[in-house]
Amino acid sequence: MPTLVVHAKDDTLVDPSHSLYAAENIPNAQHVEFDSGGHVLLGHHQDAKSVVMDFLTQHSVTKPLSLHHQICQPW
Repeated sequence: MPTLVVHAKDDTLVDPSHSLYAAENIPNAQHVEFDSGGHVLLGHHQDAKSVVMDFLTQHSVTKPLSLHHQICQPW
């Protein structure tokens, strides 16, 4: 499952080493790190949105949903 890990170097709530660890230990993970912005990526919302949208576009599902997803769909 493709995974995107986004973090800022100056995050004071979650140490940046944790995002690196996650990205290195999750198969197919992509790591994006901003130099600033803190825990909520202040000043980088558009950049973060672009990163997420690009990631979703690259990994969009083009095949039919699995049986699990079909069963779990809300009515």
